[in-house]
Amino acid sequence: MQNEKEEGVALLKRSIDITVLVMHDDHFITNEFNFLKQYIADADLKRVFINWNNFK
Repeated sequence: MQNEKEEGVALLKRSIDITVLVMHDDHFITNEFNFLKQYIADADLKRVFINWNNFK
């Protein structure tokens, strides 16, 4: 989202949390992390995946 970084990070975090809880597929979170790390800064990536211990 242009000029809406905080909102974008919050929406990514919420979508990851919901999808993991609904799907509960162990590979999903790894794939999402690897995909997103190409596009967002490390600090923001950590905020998105804060609930998932393997990615802190």
